[in-house]
Amino acid sequence: GVVNPFIWAIAIFLGVLLGSAYTAYHVVGPVHRIEEWLLCWLAGQNLMPLQTRGGDAYLSLIGLINALYRVARKKKQRDSF
Repeated sequence: GVVNPFIWAIAIFLGVLLGSAYTAYHVVGPVHRIEEWLLCWLAGQNLMPLQTRGGDAYLSLIGLINALYRVARKKKQRDSF
């Protein structure tokens, strides 16, 4: 039989909703946290390395940012003596 168009509309809506939630959690969330963390670093705040959540996108970028932060912190400590 033919599936009711209303059922198709609900299925499409739920698919879009789930896709949006996935994108927000795994892509937009990390980008927002990276941006906020970098702004705090530029403001001179003493920070812990950038944290990740399971399934985050951009893990290699976060690793590079953390490595750069560690180098900058070590350099700042050396320069302060």
